[in-house]
Amino acid sequence: MGSNNIGEDGAKAVAKVIETNTTLTRLDLSSNLIWKEGAMAIAKALETNNALIQLNLGSNNIGNEGAKAIAKAIEANKTLEYLDLSSNSIEKDTINAISHLLSCRAKQSGIQRRKVISHVHSSNTFPLSHAKSASHRSKHST
Repeated sequence: MGSNNIGEDGAKAVAKVIETNTTLTRLDLSSNLIWKEGAMAIAKALETNNALIQLNLGSNNIGNEGAKAIAKAIEANKTLEYLDLSSNSIEKDTINAISHLLSCRAKQSGIQRRKVISHVHSSNTFPLSHAKSASHRSKHST
C-alpha cells in the first residue's frame, strides 16, 4: 500500500482493519501522507493488534507527536518486530526517547541494546527483534 497517498482518512480506515486483523503480518504504508492524525490512529490500532510483525511508516510527515504515539503503542504490542519511521520530520530528542523506550523493551526480550540504537540514529528504522535485525529490510519493502 506504499505510495498511494491515502492521507489521514485512509490511515484511519486502515487502522480500523489493523485493530481486528489476525492474518496480516507485514504492512507498508510509506509515502502515504498520513501525517500526525493518521499515525495516532495507527498507534491506537497497534495497541490491540497481535499479528503485525513489520510496519513501514516511512516518509509520512508524522512528526514528533505521531512518532511518540507509535512508540507508546509498541509498549502494548508484543508482535511488532520491525518499524520504519524514516523521513518523518522527527527531532533528535524524540528519536532518543524512542531509542530509550525500545532499549527497555529490548532488555525485556533479551535483544542487544546496541542493535536498536545503531539503527535508530542512522535511519529511524527500529528492528525490535534480534532475528529481524540480521535480515533487515530496506524502507520500501512490503
